[in-house]
Amino acid sequence: MELKANYEFVFTEGPARSEKGPGMGAYFKGPFYSHTTGYSPDEMACALDHLDITISELVPFDGILGFSQGAALALSYIYQQQVGGKAVPFKFFLCFSSIIPFSADVGYCQNIVQRLCVLEWYMTLTPSADERLLTRDERLFCEIMLRTVIAAKEKGAALPEYSMDLYNQDDGSKAQE
Repeated sequence: MELKANYEFVFTEGPARSEKGPGMGAYFKGPFYSHTTGYSPDEMACALDHLDITISELVPFDGILGFSQGAALALSYIYQQQVGGKAVPFKFFLCFSSIIPFSADVGYCQNIVQRLCVLEWYMTLTPSADERLLTRDERLFCEIMLRTVIAAKEKGAALPEYSMDLYNQDDGSKAQE
């Protein structure tokens, strides 16, 4: 693939006003915008719809360069396109410092969360049950959650603010606010 002699970066702002994110220095005055108002399936569906409209209005793109929440949203978008049998409208994707991608699918990983609740496995840094009882997918799910969502929450780096009840004692049937 030969590089073009010129290129253009297109920066998209999310539709939701947001507070300043972690790590933003005093020299960034804002206003600040987020692609999501939260990470429930409904909120992710809205964010992905907004991204899809934005992409369809601005195509063609050679690729996406995503950072932090933008990288996670792009990963979720690519997953949604692939699961829906739709073509991804760009050739490459560079992902930097992504937060965990969330799904707009209400049932995504629901069986894993429900089984972890039956086992009374709570998402803490010290496991609350024998790890050998978990399937490979359940162990992977717990590992990802502990390294991303739980760690971010404990460090105060989770924006927008959300309830951790879903990962602690809920039955996993719906996202909580």
